[in-house]
Amino acid sequence: QKILERISLAILIGYDLENDNEVTATTAIRTVNQDYESVVLTISETAATSKGTRVKVNLNTSKKVMAGQLRVVLVSKELAEAGLNDTLHTL
Repeated sequence: QKILERISLAILIGYDLENDNEVTATTAIRTVNQDYESVVLTISETAATSKGTRVKVNLNTSKKVMAGQLRVVLVSKELAEAGLNDTLHTL
């Protein structure tokens, strides 16, 4: 129970390739509020790498975001055609 008070769980991540070859990650995050109610937040961040987007997401949330409950990863067609190795190895 105390662990859920300190972390949030990423349940879905979508990746898009931007015009300047940066990656935008849109993350659905499940968190538990003070009343132990489940709340889902959506945050989008853009960076040079998927790891960079994860760092930015963590900087903009009050709890550390963990991927332990990640169920869905969506990848844009443009990013898939450009190559997935750099994006997927950080999952």
